[in-house]
Amino acid sequence: MATRYAVPGRGPTQKPKGEARVVRTTDSPNCTGACGWLATVVDDTIVDLKPAADYPCQEYNPRGCLRGMSMTHLIYGPDRIKKPLIRTGARGEGQWREATWDEALDHIAAKMIHIRDTYGPESMLLFNQVVGTGYVQKGAQVRMAALLGMSFATAYDFNGDISMGFTHTMGIDCVECETKSWGHAKTAILWSSNVFQTRIPDAQFLTRVAKQRNNCKIVVIDPRCSQTAKGADLWIPINPGTDGALALAMCRVVIEEGLVDWEFLRTFTDCATLVREDNGRRLRASDVGLGGDDQFVVWDGGRG
Repeated sequence: MATRYAVPGRGPTQKPKGEARVVRTTDSPNCTGACGWLATVVDDTIVDLKPAADYPCQEYNPRGCLRGMSMTHLIYGPDRIKKPLIRTGARGEGQWREATWDEALDHIAAKMIHIRDTYGPESMLLFNQVVGTGYVQKGAQVRMAALLGMSFATAYDFNGDISMGFTHTMGIDCVECETKSWGHAKTAILWSSNVFQTRIPDAQFLTRVAKQRNNCKIVVIDPRCSQTAKGADLWIPINPGTDGALALAMCRVVIEEGLVDWEFLRTFTDCATLVREDNGRRLRASDVGLGGDDQFVVWDGGRG
């Protein structure tokens, strides 16, 4: 897979003529793949792209898709802003002037400090983009929010196609396991997840690796017949809004038919912690006269 740089109205206006060099780079779309590319650059212009295919784990090679490749159009797009701009007219008038980076950063910092001092830090909220756009960037933003006393939220909090129940239940934005681990699955349940279209470089761990290794069965739960649903072994087209009912029904079957993996629950989850019946909170050592310790109390099956 490789590409030449230009599409009508989007590439450089003249064909570069200088010496070519190859640069290892990545793309950063919201799929979080950050796939590696080898870009051939002439006169500081990308003229060719192909997958780097240099990941130490060979199962990751090759990576890349047309969506990531097309991000070169952002570099050469006619609407790309290359310098900081400061508004000089009323909002909506479209009046701007160019500024240096130092001037722009000082301007933004002064405005943020003014808002904090005038209205309090609780009036400020910083949204971070998805982690695929850079962990270093995210860390810098979190640090800035902490210094100013701002609230901080991720892009998932206002992303309409993300299941917010997962974030609030698990305490993380999305599944954090290594994508390679998908290749060990014997059954993969994709719940309203269209990975065949939205995670193209990673989908191979299900369609190729897991299939070859374990003859993995792919089950898709989604009201829509998505591209992933079309390629699944089983598509369950539930009615919108009934996800919770189906999940609870599945839990009941697992429990009543003795399919629970208790060893896994004891080792990797908080299933063994006790819960108070009066307030629904987890039981702490201080609740049962074991001092002021706030450690959670667990049931030791070995001791009874």
